[in-house]
Parts: sequence; C-alpha cells; structure tokens
Amino acid sequence: MFKKVAFLAVAGAALDSNGAIAATATSNMTVQAVITGSCTVTAPTMNFGNILLTTANTDTQTDLTVNCTNAVPYTVGIDGTVGARTLTNGAQTLSYEIYTDNTFAVPVDNPGGLNVIPGTGTGANQTVSIFGRVPVQTTPPAGTYTRTAVVTVTY
Repeated sequence: MFKKVAFLAVAGAALDSNGAIAATATSNMTVQAVITGSCTVTAPTMNFGNILLTTANTDTQTDLTVNCTNAVPYTVGIDGTVGARTLTNGAQTLSYEIYTDNTFAVPVDNPGGLNVIPGTGTGANQTVSIFGRVPVQTTPPAGTYTRTAVVTVTY
C-alpha cells in the first residue's frame, strides 16, 4: 500500500527536464496606471468687426475650445480688470467687456475670481461660448484697436 501512495504522489507531480519533481511559487503583482488630469484651451480672435459709431452697443460672440480629462472640474477666466478692459490703438483706447452669457450681465473675471466659467471635462473638445460688448462711448479716432487677452483654464 505504501508503494501505491508514493506512486500516486509522484504521478500527480510535474517533472523538470532532469526528471526531478518541479515546484511552483506564486506572488501577487500590482498593475497600475495613473491618469493625470490635464486641460488645453484654444482661443480664437474675438472680432467686433467694423464699428462706425459707438452710439449703440456692439456685441459679438466667440467660442473657446476646452479639452480636459474626463471628470476633471475646471474654470475659465480671462485676464484684465473687469469694468476697465480696453482695446488700444497707440494712445487711443476703446472700452469693451467679455461676459459669461448673452445677457451681458456677468463679466468674465480673472482666473481665480468669482465670475469664472465652470465646467467638467469629458475627455473630448467642449465649446465654451463667451460674449463681448463694446458699450456706447465717445467714438475714438479711426484705426484698428487690439489687445491680447490671456484665457486661462484652471483645473
């Protein structure tokens, strides 16, 4: 009977290339990937077009493109002093403002300010519309008035 047990034990074991009984050992391995939250923003020109006289508000709208990692919360802010943004042509200035929506009630604040535009990333391009207004004011001399505004996505 002893010989049968030994035979069955050997028959169930694997043999290595030398004919010896092979053994195994196991360990758990952690596999991981880290998804880093990130965002990009593309800002086209906000163009008010040709303004003949500033006797009425001149309004425009442009769309920013924001792309943030899925589920990453973000805010969009635009530099400049709210209520005192100006376009310039040499020493001449033209007042304007950028707003969060087409009611022109809430100006877009600086990054980190109170009136920034919130969103949550989807992993795909998202359109964020902003609205510009040149209010009624004394018409400055003819010319091209510009400013480079910095659009910041904080996430």
